[in-house]
Amino acid sequence: MNIGFKINLNLIIILIWTILCLMFLVQAKSSPSSIVIECDDYKNLEEYMLKISGNINDKRYPYPSKDEEFSTFCRNIKTGAKFTKDYTQQCLQQNPSGKSILTIIAYSITQSAKKYCARRNPKIRKEMIQIAKCTNPNRKLLTECFQTYLDRMNLTFKVEPDKNKFPYLCCVTDVLSTCMTEKLRNGNPVCSEEAIDNFQKFFGGAMKNAMNFACENFEDQQDRCQNMIEKQVKLNGGLPHVQWRTPFTILIEFFKTL
Repeated sequence: MNIGFKINLNLIIILIWTILCLMFLVQAKSSPSSIVIECDDYKNLEEYMLKISGNINDKRYPYPSKDEEFSTFCRNIKTGAKFTKDYTQQCLQQNPSGKSILTIIAYSITQSAKKYCARRNPKIRKEMIQIAKCTNPNRKLLTECFQTYLDRMNLTFKVEPDKNKFPYLCCVTDVLSTCMTEKLRNGNPVCSEEAIDNFQKFFGGAMKNAMNFACENFEDQQDRCQNMIEKQVKLNGGLPHVQWRTPFTILIEFFKTL
């Protein structure tokens, strides 16, 4: 099935690795020694990844809703990003695609948070507090979207033929963004369009950056995406829940199959 996607995995890897080289050129010389990591301990990996991506589905990591909460928020992101870097360098040398995707997602989230963590600008921090007041009370609704996203993503392994795997992955990523927007527009409290837009720029944009290297022309393919997802769920006989709370372990395993 060709639904208007343009996929070029070799180009993806080249583009991402170019970015990674620039990212770590200086850091490699100045960073302290990495800790020894158990590469097969995905649960530990996920605990660290939740520090940078668990703001919508883990009550331990809310967005900062007042100024004094920013230090904890920023420290969590820094810790999660450092572990991610160590993990990719130690554990994913034989999985360059997985290494690239995992790193670029972590880097994107870190960069999204940088303006809130690097500056004590009341106007900029007010933007994050606005996101917090919108999303923190609606975490349960957003978690519903995110769990469905993970469950759908896990079906990528069963998509046939192989050339449809990336389009399917692009679809479930885009539909996640749509789901979260709809939930926030009908949440309690109902979020303003400005708050939703800022949230999507911070979380949605960061999560989609890596996939944007692989996906083109999918944002206007909502109907076809929905049909592709529904078809895969039907072929699978349903949509079983996965144990993971982040997409990263699924992506690592997926890229091992390519």
